Amino acid sequence: MQTLMNKIFITLALVLAAKSASAVSITDMPGYANDISVLASSASLTGVFTHDPVSASPAAALTDDLASSWAFSNSDSAYIDLGFGMPVYDQAGIDLSVFFVGAPPQSISLSLFSDSTSTKAKYFNSISYTGYCVDGDRNGVCGGDMDDPIYVMDIDFDIYHVFDPIDSIRIDVSKGSAVPSLIGAYHTVAAVPLPLAIWLFSSGLALFGCIARTGKN
Repeated sequence: MQTLMNKIFITLALVLAAKSASAVSITDMPGYANDISVLASSASLTGVFTHDPVSASPAAALTDDLASSWAFSNSDSAYIDLGFGMPVYDQAGIDLSVFFVGAPPQSISLSLFSDSTSTKAKYFNSISYTGYCVDGDRNGVCGGDMDDPIYVMDIDFDIYHVFDPIDSIRIDVSKGSAVPSLIGAYHTVAAVPLPLAIWLFSSGLALFGCIARTGKN
């Protein structure tokens, strides 16, 4: 009896471990978890979508914190509108990260919106690898035939001259061009410029230093 119970506990432990291995969360990826301040909080999908987990809605698969949940469409004109519930501001470094599930390359048309006005579109096509995967065969390791890698597209608004606060994005996923899984943004507070008085004071100190050095010479 004891042996049978041990086998049951071991089996349950393996099942739980396999399930947890397949659900890759943003917190599993320290390089992103420490910096992302807000995830997409709303989603509207146009087209016919397949999604995982199937127990949730396609919108839920894109607005949770799991990089291993995703939405996919083969529709000719499918797209996804995602909102953050607050503006995302341009600051130094990466401003937006879009995670994908599937084999590379993943190319997308991504439109950024500010107050419902499109600011930029159709220019994001390079994706870096995060080193994580959806563990489809649930064996706790990446690299199996049923495993799908997780990729990320890091977007710096400065490179594309996007300076307005962004409140929503549209991802073109027509004909399976991309399989988005999680969308995170970094800067939800506008950078505060130094007041004019501080700039003038700093300039005055610099000028005073120059005059002082000239006097010594």
